[in-house]
Amino acid sequence: MPPDVIIREVWQGTGDRPFESIDDVIKVEELAAISQRYQEIAGYSADALRGER
Repeated sequence: MPPDVIIREVWQGTGDRPFESIDDVIKVEELAAISQRYQEIAGYSADALRGER
């Protein structure tokens, strides 16, 4: 579940302290990887939607 994973990663990275920008806490590439994994697992990846699983 990406929202939960993202929330956990941000919480761990900040110690639950305020921050200015999400980019200071988690890299764009890491967010993209989490999203991609979720799409694949949930069957929403581009390949899955084209029927190319």
